[in-house]
Amino acid sequence: MNSEKPSTETLEKFVAEYKFSLAPELTTAERYELMNVLYQNRDVFARDISEIKTYKDFELKLKPKSWNIKSCTRQYRLPEHEAEEAHKQIEQMKKQNLVTENKDCTYNSAVFMVKKESNALRIICDLRKINRLLKPLVIQLPKIDQILNDITAQSPQMLTSVDLYKGYHSIRLSPKTNQLTAFCSPKTGQSYVWQVLPMGLSVSNEAFVYVINKLFQDKQKFPYLFLLYGRYPD
Repeated sequence: MNSEKPSTETLEKFVAEYKFSLAPELTTAERYELMNVLYQNRDVFARDISEIKTYKDFELKLKPKSWNIKSCTRQYRLPEHEAEEAHKQIEQMKKQNLVTENKDCTYNSAVFMVKKESNALRIICDLRKINRLLKPLVIQLPKIDQILNDITAQSPQMLTSVDLYKGYHSIRLSPKTNQLTAFCSPKTGQSYVWQVLPMGLSVSNEAFVYVINKLFQDKQKFPYLFLLYGRYPD
């Protein structure tokens, strides 16, 4: 960590750029201290997929109920502008090693585009048929009442929440089984497979929770960290 303290102007610019929401009740000194902590650890925050880091010590191997059952859904036609945008996003994901080209056409799931609140389009891979083929990944989730009791016991004056940007993309998929996640570009027909956990895969949430719990299981090292999960961290 850099011991040199940045100026308040630098920190305010950083907070605005990274879109952090800080409590207005903080004193000037508290606000500076919090901004400085965030700034000194800015390498852990991702603003887009180019800044996402992949966890190296875990790789999810998908387990189908039977390899004898196949699923290949033909990609349906999208409006030209949506096909162009889908291909653009696929190329961006390929550049960041989130997906890679695929030669095995045994499996395929269709992709489509959805409009976000900002009116931007997001590519979605419809993995519902693949989900029916997969064995569930069973993990132990923390009990909400126990977490609330732990928080109450510490009588905290302030709480901070973190929304993990496209958190699934931090977890790798095994190349031995990722052919199950195949999809193709609606523009070129080129097939791709996911190299990281995709949104919509039935076991993505459990794999993500497993890794986070493994990383922060030491309560003596992380006494003030409480893990609460939504269904799809993004």
